[in-house]
Amino acid sequence: MHTLNKACILWALLLLHTVSFAQKIKIFDKETHLPIAHVVVFSESENFWTISDNNGIVNITAFNRAEDLYFRHPAYELLFIKGSQALPNTVELLPKMFTLDEFVVSASRSGENKKKIPYFVETIKPHSIEFNNAPTGADILSTTGYVAVQKSQGGGGSPILRGFEANRVLLVMDGVRMNNAIYRSGHLQNSITIDPNILEKTEVLFGPSSVIYGSDALGGVVSYFSKDPVLSNDSIALMDYQASVQTLSVSNSLKTNININAGFKHWASLSSFTFSNFGNITMGKNRPDNTDNDWGKVFHYARRINGRDSMMVNSNPNTQMNTGYQQYDLLQKVKYSPSQNHDLVLNAQYSTSSNISRFDQLNDYDGDYLKFAQYYYGPQKRLFISFNSRLKSNNQWFNHLNTIVSYQKIKESRHSRIFNNNNRLSQEEFIDIYSFNMDFVKEINTNNKINYGIELLFNDMASKAKYTNIENGNSSAAPTRYPGGGSFFQAYSAYANYNKTISAKLILDLGARFGSFSFNSTFTDNPEVTELSMNTQAPSASFGLVYSPGSTWKFSGVAATGFRAPNVDDYGKIRAKNEEISMPNPLLKPEYAFNVELSATRSFLNENLILNITTYNTWLYDAIVRKYAPYQGKDSVEYNGQKYRVYINSNEHKAVVNGFSAGMHAQAASYISFNASLNYTRGKVVSTNEPMGHIVPLFGKIGATYRHKNFKATFYMNYQAQKKARDMSPYGEDNEEEGSANGFPAWQSLNVAAQYQLIKAVTLQASAENLLDRHYKTFASAISAPGRNLIISISARF
Repeated sequence: MHTLNKACILWALLLLHTVSFAQKIKIFDKETHLPIAHVVVFSESENFWTISDNNGIVNITAFNRAEDLYFRHPAYELLFIKGSQALPNTVELLPKMFTLDEFVVSASRSGENKKKIPYFVETIKPHSIEFNNAPTGADILSTTGYVAVQKSQGGGGSPILRGFEANRVLLVMDGVRMNNAIYRSGHLQNSITIDPNILEKTEVLFGPSSVIYGSDALGGVVSYFSKDPVLSNDSIALMDYQASVQTLSVSNSLKTNININAGFKHWASLSSFTFSNFGNITMGKNRPDNTDNDWGKVFHYARRINGRDSMMVNSNPNTQMNTGYQQYDLLQKVKYSPSQNHDLVLNAQYSTSSNISRFDQLNDYDGDYLKFAQYYYGPQKRLFISFNSRLKSNNQWFNHLNTIVSYQKIKESRHSRIFNNNNRLSQEEFIDIYSFNMDFVKEINTNNKINYGIELLFNDMASKAKYTNIENGNSSAAPTRYPGGGSFFQAYSAYANYNKTISAKLILDLGARFGSFSFNSTFTDNPEVTELSMNTQAPSASFGLVYSPGSTWKFSGVAATGFRAPNVDDYGKIRAKNEEISMPNPLLKPEYAFNVELSATRSFLNENLILNITTYNTWLYDAIVRKYAPYQGKDSVEYNGQKYRVYINSNEHKAVVNGFSAGMHAQAASYISFNASLNYTRGKVVSTNEPMGHIVPLFGKIGATYRHKNFKATFYMNYQAQKKARDMSPYGEDNEEEGSANGFPAWQSLNVAAQYQLIKAVTLQASAENLLDRHYKTFASAISAPGRNLIISISARF
């Protein structure tokens, strides 16, 4: 018995020793509570060091407990734990207000230190997403100060990068391209299907990026990254519940979110649900002196009363009727980590909305009456499912392998009815999207690295249309927006990118890609074209240099090509707007871009002051632009009961876009910082000497931030210069008719936001936007910006 007691005591001591020293620590962001990867943990003597994994976990078994323990990450303030203190199971790091030394993914589809890449990348960090209170995935982009966002209606948001928009900007969600066969050239609202509540971060990569991403990345790439489920660092389950409520006064809107994380040692689940109820938006009342006092006002709206269309008088012309909508967003992710070197993630997202009225169409008149009684998008449905394998293995082929298999199902529809006409035109699009990506990273040695990979992409599309008599319910055939017999698109691509550290001061970056594209469409409503098959190939290449003569300077240069293969929206669309209609053109070719840019970054006072500037020049060849042309020998056709002038999309010889972006970050004290951005772009279609569309006038952002303990506040100004009518495209994509007589006036918007952590589990936020209640429209927008707006939100975590 005595021997047995001794044995029990010995086992207890051994277990206590194991628990005390085989300890793991999980590292979190103090503001977002998300795990932090790539944190260097080291002892005071530096005899011990390790790095946190993708789940924010470090194993400190070998640590000498008598020494101080330090936690260092370039994006966070340094933290240390004294040797005399007990080691916790979790630690929280405070984000720096800004840093040069951060890791970005979008430049190469793998983690890269921002100092070592030649490209201009802007990151919207997790704490910025939460703090900015942006209601949609489009609105968060404008918080950067480097991205302009166009809006045609309440449920709108089309990002513009360096004078490129819509299908010339690539949207990526969790490594999967969102752009599909019907991404149009005008303005897009697809980014609103991204719920800000699920985002870990967003990166914006500027300039042609076709080597890594293929077609469409002419202006750049917007990469959204959703949160990953958080694992537990021991056998005890980690349960985390978070809920938030947000209200917007200017539109009487309400937004609620709840997410639940269940984490275990090897697997975890993250569930999120968001409901948004946006009301009609009230515009600012104080108009510029050089505009008509009625500019932007809404005097009438249509309603159906006793079987007849009626023009109702708007009791408050500053309220933009038909701008409200509802949206539902769901996310379910499951993560399984069989080992520290392998993660498997199943990612399912679903977004749907109510009908979204086309405000830009519903405020048009035909004589004394409204032109349309109804004009709206049907519920925009996006189903996204992907399976992601992230593998680390030091073999001859790769150190990291990221594989993604994905499926997306998209449904979009448009519905319009002319005022006092009982026939409603409905056009529906259904798209099934399949993709497969493999991205390899091979670190040959400390100075040489190769990224390479393949992409397979398939789009299967159907288009339907009908007229419906709203009185008797009878339906009849109608022309489809896209080829009525269906369309199929496929693409196969491979790329390689080589990064070499030539010396401590010089880094070389080289890349090449080759893609093959084919599509087939069957037209049922076009007597000129019945079957259309096209095959094309598109190579691209890039060359970049980073020169750092010292720790305070960084110079970089990039020469890169980009391309965009024409899609169904380019060659096969029938679309009517503003007395003009686009008709199919089966002779389109890919458009190509060649870009040269130079950047310089200078830091002062131990990176407490950072200045940067990037200048670029992009030549666009075989640019797909609108061109008036006869159709079946006529310059006008009748469509949906109206007569329209015909234009087609055509490859015009050459366009040039150039400009610059500049930024400043200053840390005046440990609790006060300042930032500013300035962007200027100009563009011209050289072959016709006409202004190029989508060219945003000078714009930017200036702000100051105060942070002390649990309180954070910022005061900032967004601004945009005038866009004169003579500088707009003559083909309608700049929505000249929505501006004033002199174009889109210059504007400035003053705003303030604050955040206070009431207790560890509860955070209060409040923002006051457009404090002076200015009336303005962002460039090319049909809808006026919200007037004075109070946003209040509360979030709780338990």
